[in-house]
Amino acid sequence: MNHDMADSMNPDAPVDEAAPDPLKAWLRARVTGDDMRRDWTRLIEASWKQLMQTPLEQVLPRDASIALIESYLQPDRIADLVRPGVRAVLPAAVAQMRKDTKAASRWVPEDAKVAMRKLASEPGLIHEDWIRALFRQQAVEAVMADALYRGIRDFSTIMPRIFLRLLPTSRLPGFGGAGKVGKRVVEELEKLIEPEIKSFLTGGTQRALSRAAEFAISHMEDPSYVALRRNMIDFALAKSPSFHAQVLTDARLKSLEPIVESIAKQVASLDDSRRIAREVFTSVTQDLEKRTVREVLDQVGITASPDFEAWAAVTWPAARVYLSAPEVAGWLDSLVDELLAEQRRLQG
Repeated sequence: MNHDMADSMNPDAPVDEAAPDPLKAWLRARVTGDDMRRDWTRLIEASWKQLMQTPLEQVLPRDASIALIESYLQPDRIADLVRPGVRAVLPAAVAQMRKDTKAASRWVPEDAKVAMRKLASEPGLIHEDWIRALFRQQAVEAVMADALYRGIRDFSTIMPRIFLRLLPTSRLPGFGGAGKVGKRVVEELEKLIEPEIKSFLTGGTQRALSRAAEFAISHMEDPSYVALRRNMIDFALAKSPSFHAQVLTDARLKSLEPIVESIAKQVASLDDSRRIAREVFTSVTQDLEKRTVREVLDQVGITASPDFEAWAAVTWPAARVYLSAPEVAGWLDSLVDELLAEQRRLQG
C-alpha cells in the first residue's frame, strides 16, 4: 500500500470533509476487479446458505410480490415478456429440431414411456363434447357422405347384377338375348337408384354422424380405443423432431408473434387476470410463508444444491457492469464519505 493510501486509511491522519479520491478509487477497483471475481463464488454460496435459512415470507412478502406480478399485467409490459420467447427462443429451438432426424423417443427413457402409455389408458381423458363437436364439423360430414354414398351405391347394385348373372343366355322371343335385356334393366335401375341415394344422404348423413359420435363415446374405453391413444403416443415418439417441426415454417413462426402478443395484451387487460394471479399466489404461498426457503424447496421437489461456480461465472459480468455504472460508483463514493464521517463522529 502506498503512503497516500496508508494516510487515507489512518484514523489519526488529518482528513478533509470529503474522503480522499485514492480511497474512493481503491474501493471502486476492489468491487469490480479480479479480487472481487474470486470472492464472487464464495459470496454467492454464502448468500444461498443464508437464504435457505430465511422464512419465505421475508424473501417473498405477499403484498409486494402480488404488486410486482400485477405491475406486469399491463399490455406493454406483458408483451415485452412474451415477445422474446416467440421472436428469438422459439425460432432457435425449431431450427435445432429441423436438423434432428433421429427418433424423438431417444429423449424419453423407458420408464417414462410406460408411464405415458399408462396415462393414455386412463378413462375420461377425452370429454364427450369434444367427440360430438368433431362429428359436427363439415369436413367430417363430407367424408361420411362420400363413404355412405359409395357404400350404398355399391350395395344397391349387387342384387341387380346377381340377377343379371342368373339370366339364361338364350334369346327371348321378341326381345333378343336375355342377357342383353337384363343389362338394360340393371342400367335403368342404377339410374333410378342414384337420385334416391342422394336424397337419402341429404338428411341421412347428419343422422349417421350423430349415431357415429354416440357410438364412439360409448366405446371410448374399449381396448381398441385405448390402444389407439397409446399408439398415437408411440407414433409421435417414433418420429424425429424434424418430422414434427416441418410444418413450422419461418413464415408461420413469424405469424405467431402478433397472435401471442395480442393474446397476452388481452389477458393483461382483464380484471380476472389480476384476480387469478392474486388467488394463485396466495394459495401457493399461504401455507408455506412461515417455513424456510429450504423447507419450501424440499416440499416442491428442489433438493439439489446449485453449481455456485457456474452461477458466479454467468452472473459476474452483469454484476461488474452494474457495479461500474456511474450512479453506483457515485453511491460507493458517498458511502466512503459517510463511513469516514461516522468514524470522525464516533471519535468525538
